[in-house]
Amino acid sequence: MEKLFSHYSSNKKRELEVHLKNVAEGCKNIILNKRLDLSIISKDELTDIAFLIGAVHDFGKSTTFFQNYLVHGEENIFSHHGLISAILAYILLKKKYTRLMAMIGYMVVKRHHGNLESPVEDCGETFYHIKMQINDIKQNTYNHVKNIYDNNILKDTEYCFEELFSELEEFVVEVDDISELFREIVIEDKYKNEDKAIELFLVTNLLYSILIDTDKKDAASLNNDYFKGATEEYINVQKYINKKRKEQPKKYNPGLPINKARNSFFQDVTNHSQIKDTNFLYSLTAPTGIGKTFASFAFANKLRELSAYGKRIIYCLPYTSIIDQNFNEFEKIINFNLKEVYKKNPSKYLLKHHYLTPLELKKNIDLEKDSRISRDLEKYLDDRLLLESWESGNIVTTFVQLLESIIGNKNSYLKKFHNIVNSVVILDEVQNIPVEYYHVVGKVLKILGKNFNTHILLMTATQPEIIYGNDVVNLVNEKKYNEMNVFDRVNLKIIDKLNPYNIEDFLGYLELNFNSKTGLIVCNTISSALDIYKYVDELFTSKGYHVYSLTTNLTPIDRLEKIDEINMKIDKGEKIIVVSTQLIEAGVDLSFEEVFRDFAPLDSIIQVAGRCNRSGELPQKGKVNIIMLKNDKEEMYCNKVYDKVLLDICREVLSEKKSFIDMSKNYFSRIRESYLRQSDKLMNAICNLNYSKEKVDQDPISKFKIVKEQGGKDNIIICKNKDIENKIEELKEIYEEIKLSYNDRKKLNRLIAKKEILNKELALYKINVYTNQLKEYEKHYIIKKFRFIKYVSYEDQKKYLYDDNIGFLKEPKKKFESTMFA
Repeated sequence: MEKLFSHYSSNKKRELEVHLKNVAEGCKNIILNKRLDLSIISKDELTDIAFLIGAVHDFGKSTTFFQNYLVHGEENIFSHHGLISAILAYILLKKKYTRLMAMIGYMVVKRHHGNLESPVEDCGETFYHIKMQINDIKQNTYNHVKNIYDNNILKDTEYCFEELFSELEEFVVEVDDISELFREIVIEDKYKNEDKAIELFLVTNLLYSILIDTDKKDAASLNNDYFKGATEEYINVQKYINKKRKEQPKKYNPGLPINKARNSFFQDVTNHSQIKDTNFLYSLTAPTGIGKTFASFAFANKLRELSAYGKRIIYCLPYTSIIDQNFNEFEKIINFNLKEVYKKNPSKYLLKHHYLTPLELKKNIDLEKDSRISRDLEKYLDDRLLLESWESGNIVTTFVQLLESIIGNKNSYLKKFHNIVNSVVILDEVQNIPVEYYHVVGKVLKILGKNFNTHILLMTATQPEIIYGNDVVNLVNEKKYNEMNVFDRVNLKIIDKLNPYNIEDFLGYLELNFNSKTGLIVCNTISSALDIYKYVDELFTSKGYHVYSLTTNLTPIDRLEKIDEINMKIDKGEKIIVVSTQLIEAGVDLSFEEVFRDFAPLDSIIQVAGRCNRSGELPQKGKVNIIMLKNDKEEMYCNKVYDKVLLDICREVLSEKKSFIDMSKNYFSRIRESYLRQSDKLMNAICNLNYSKEKVDQDPISKFKIVKEQGGKDNIIICKNKDIENKIEELKEIYEEIKLSYNDRKKLNRLIAKKEILNKELALYKINVYTNQLKEYEKHYIIKKFRFIKYVSYEDQKKYLYDDNIGFLKEPKKKFESTMFA
């Protein structure tokens, strides 16, 4: 063959030699630019390994089988290139490094187009295929490939292609079962020391991340020039606060007790003597409303200023619903500091990343004119490749995006792991990490911090025991602020020693005892919330109250509008009662005089308490009431939602009648111990590099999920207006056009961009409903289907299925009209 290609299309051709060289050099340079303090391997050795993995990752593309598939579309069982490339990586690395490190090279190369898997997974192809590929190379492309390696890629190394190829031939003859070989390596060669095993796991993820990200970008002929210097711009948060003080002197009056506390807190955090480039683990425990967001961003920028290399700042929150308000604050701070520099290239300095946000590389925006975005949809996929790997200087994202990119096996997540390494990571509301993962997440973050020079800050009003010990810097004395009068905002009352109340009894109690101007009732299930809302609406509307329901039966857009409306009415001093589910715990910025909470774990109770007298605005303390609710079958609603272990520990802790901070310490200490065994199974998988294989003593890494998927539910789009229905029709047309556009990359880019933007817009109208509640609607064709999307038309949602006050209706508003078909 005259030329060998790695990628080939009508408008983009990449020679294999160029691609292998670029990826090898790119992988090497990423490691060279990292600060690492590894105990199991030197940085020089890891740099070499990264280079060698890049050098052979697409070796298998040198067969005529693959070249014919690439150029002519002739796919067959011999055109796969991953396994033969992975075996060559193993052979190459074993010549100089341990069998264990060679096995990691195999794992990384084999799955660079898929998700990482256990090394003992069945390889999926027989060695007959590999032998056929070897024979094909010998007969058709051997001299060309030998020239690529000996005269270019490996010319400055001690390796000889002829020797490597000979060993490859011998390997497929001598090794009967490659998974058995790796099973032996895992058993005999793995690190018995847990810290070293975690370090090896993170090294594996780092090598994989570097390879897949560099490979994708080179295949698309991309570079990172847009992002040069993004992590080096120091942002002065104090200057922005000073500006706000001048603009709003009344709100920021330093004489107010709340502002005195906030200013003192900010100074304590930012002037802490142990904020050093050599300290990696930090905690920040302080009450809600004290200004942790501003202080933590200033802390991170201080670390950025101390670093000779600059630092990426990654700010993480548990829920997508609370990201926008934090992102907007960061945008104002960064825009104030960088001005035209930010407006010219905003995505360089700030990125919001979660599943509801379209990833668009923004240029030349004017924040004063409603953030006009210069969109080049023809480059959408290329821009998305850059943004998905987190090249921006400041990232606002979710726990899912961050933690599943550290502990996970998905290609799409792990591609950004190398940009998490060496960054400053702020985990806000850290108690929302699932309790069964506290031990594992803590151990992994500790190694990521100390050995991979990544600064970790765990931040909350109620600090769980995730990372602890003498090497953790506590940025403030947590009792100092929690015991201030200004933050002693509520009285906690346990109603009737948690003897269960049915809903009728609770409503009777409410009618007799509730006389506050604003109230919040938080329920454990949607059904109990809707039952209570119905009767509260009847009881209290006549008394001049505005009564609202907030559950996930409402579309996200409706929930946001209701929250804004509630806030406005509270500000005006109107009488309000809100009946909600736990969704109100997720950073919703509302404040009530009195709160009722159906019994729940302590962290949920404390989160709801944060919605009572939130800013100390009341002349007296707010009231937080805890009640145990049951249904007509004598079943406790809390048992339907929460683990019994958490509830039992919470009940015991509440009985001790201590301060919130003391109860929290006791609670989190006890639940951590109770869930150690569940953590052990995931930790065993990490120590065995088991990304995918089910085993009795191991939960594979692929099962690590921050948000558990709820079975038996369907997503439904509610077409609340005609425009939403039109967008679905537009989406249908786009899918049809995509089928016909695979040879036109520019058009394909535009179509995929439009598809993703439409999907994100439609997500604001999407609800998650139990499948069995949809059967009658589907039977009468009220639910319409398109590909994987289910939706309800504008007219049908008005007639049958959706109520503006409570959202989705289990029972239709009226009888179904009969449907006639010709």
